[in-house]
Formats: sequence, structure tokens, C-alpha cells
Amino acid sequence: AVWSENTCVDDNSSIDYDFDGIADIYDDFPDDPNRTYAVYWPAAEAGTLIFEDSYPSMGDCDYNDLVVGYRFKTITDAFNKVVEIECEIELKAHGSDSDIGLAFQLPNANLSLLTDLNVEGYNTVNAVSISGNGLETGQDKPVVVVFDQISNLMGDMMNTAIDGNRASPQTITITMTPTPSAYYTNDFKLHEWNPFIIQSNNRGYELHLVNRAPTKLASNSYFGTMDDSS
Repeated sequence: AVWSENTCVDDNSSIDYDFDGIADIYDDFPDDPNRTYAVYWPAAEAGTLIFEDSYPSMGDCDYNDLVVGYRFKTITDAFNKVVEIECEIELKAHGSDSDIGLAFQLPNANLSLLTDLNVEGYNTVNAVSISGNGLETGQDKPVVVVFDQISNLMGDMMNTAIDGNRASPQTITITMTPTPSAYYTNDFKLHEWNPFIIQSNNRGYELHLVNRAPTKLASNSYFGTMDDSS
């Protein structure tokens, strides 16, 4: 018999509780073999979108007609394939006298996602048409309608003035699940997303961020009218 000293270092660097091939110290989901990493965009903290809804007029430019926080959380497996994407939208303020909705397009996403993406969590009434997988119908690129009638979530003129009407922020969590799980984060190109607002009684009305193109369902009747120079 030969005595041999134990030289193992117990630093937990090789423990892999869920046996997904990724050590627990690097695994954001150490108890789930199907989920490994969580990546946030635009950051771990939410970004903010502000809208003025008077298009095609410049309006009063107070930019409180719709104020929302947004954050995407992409969950991937050990092979960096997307398991699901959570999009948190926090409705913070509503200073519009119109019943507006919020949607976003993934303009440069893999077009196979039009059929391979399942969307849940949206808040829609009847102002838009949603397909069986949760994307808006009639679009040539993936479009997610977060909500189509803000009146279903928050009253008019809320959280826009110090001495005005107050309401608690409302959070909507959109879950996007690719099926099959064969897509990578670059197939979504979330950093190139195209958020916009619509009017609940006029789906052809779309108001986008500067230099963002309208979707297939937008009306071009507003182009070149009032203050618009499209």
C-alpha cells in the first residue's frame, strides 16, 4: 500500500448540480438543465421610451402621452440557443386624450420566427388581429402588440403633473418562446427593435421613433401632411 496525499481543492468550481455541462458558479439557473444564461437588454436596469402622440403634427412636445420602461431578458441553454425571451413593459404615465396602444416590430429578425415564435402575456381587446402564435396577423416581419387600448390599463392624464392624477405603474410581461429551440440571440436582433404606438380605433395609425420604418399595416396617408416630411 502506498500513501497518497489528497490534493483536491474544494472551491466548488466544478460542481454542476443540473448536469448541463456548465459549472454552477457560471450557471444563472443551476437547478434547471434547460436554462443556463440570462442576458439583459438594454441593461439589467430598464430603459425608457417616451412618446408624443400628435403625429403628423408636432403637437405640444411634452412627451408624456405615453411613458414606458422596457427591458428584455434572453434566456439561453448551455449551447447558447434561446429558450425564451421575457420583455417587461412598465406603463408609467399616460398623458394622451386618445386611447392608444403599444407594439414593437423585430425588423431584422430571422423571418422563420413568423411561424416559429409563440408569444404570450399581451393585453389586447379588439383593436388588432392576433394570430394563433400571438404575433399580429398580416405582417411580413414579427410584430408583438403589447397592449391595444391603454384605457384597459390606466386612466387619462395619469402621472403627468405634480398636482395631477396619480396611478400605480402597470407591468406587462411578454414571453416569446421559439419552437423548436434552434435559434440564437442574433436571430432576434433585439437591439434593432422598432417600438411604436397605434390608435385603438385606427390600426393604420403608427407613430415610430425617428428613422424607423412603418410596418406593413401602417397607412401612408399621413406622409407629407401637416408637419410630416416622410
